[in-house]
Amino acid sequence: MMHTEATAEVFWTAFKALSRKEQDAVVARLAQDKTLREDLIDIAIGYERLGGTTYPLEEVLRKIEGQKRRPVKKAGSNRMAEKRKVIKLLAKKSAKKKTAAKKSRAK
Repeated sequence: MMHTEATAEVFWTAFKALSRKEQDAVVARLAQDKTLREDLIDIAIGYERLGGTTYPLEEVLRKIEGQKRRPVKKAGSNRMAEKRKVIKLLAKKSAKKKTAAKKSRAK
């Protein structure tokens, strides 16, 4: 096992040992980083499509050449939008908890 994989395994084991509430807090914190959030969404979409239908590149190019260029609606764009909403809500929830905690400490 490489050093990177070993480090990832340690973090994963620690994450799984957390309570559900603590896991939610970690995920919400990760979701606050816009770049990381977009990467996680892309990874989730990739995993959803793993067992999907594949087409040879030549076939796709022939099909594109035979059609006029027009805006293409991305497959699963509604699901992507839903995932983004959920992640944003988690990030907001985490931010609200932090604000409430700061206010309670200030009292």
